[in-house]
Amino acid sequence: MNANPNLDWLSDLPGWQRLLDRHADTFGALAAGASIGLVARPVADGAQSGDLLVWQGEGGRAAALRRHFTNFTDCDTYLLFVGDPETMAALHARIDDRPLIAMKMAVREGSLLLYVLKPKTALLDDGFEDFLDQLGLAFLGACR
Repeated sequence: MNANPNLDWLSDLPGWQRLLDRHADTFGALAAGASIGLVARPVADGAQSGDLLVWQGEGGRAAALRRHFTNFTDCDTYLLFVGDPETMAALHARIDDRPLIAMKMAVREGSLLLYVLKPKTALLDDGFEDFLDQLGLAFLGACR
């Protein structure tokens, strides 16, 4: 792992892949190319250059990838989670112990911000409903 524990979360693609595989019922619903990004706040704010973690649908499964982050417009994800390096490290620490619940709590506490970068119809069409439900987000609502 990385010498800086606040960056280990980004380097552990095999660990994130285990998470995606464990939750294949949720992430397998993502359409090919549909993706969720996670990025540290200093990178999202432009204070430093860096990468983001991407969970991308590949038609029946999802893959953990790492991409360079330039800005919100060019990150090409449907959803983008932004957190302080400590928050991201804390999520990674729970990777084998219910990290989606940790994400849900971090969003509620405000230590992890969620940016919705695609329209609601794209989220519905491309398989995000179960994931957003697991996070306890009523974004999609009951009426469609």
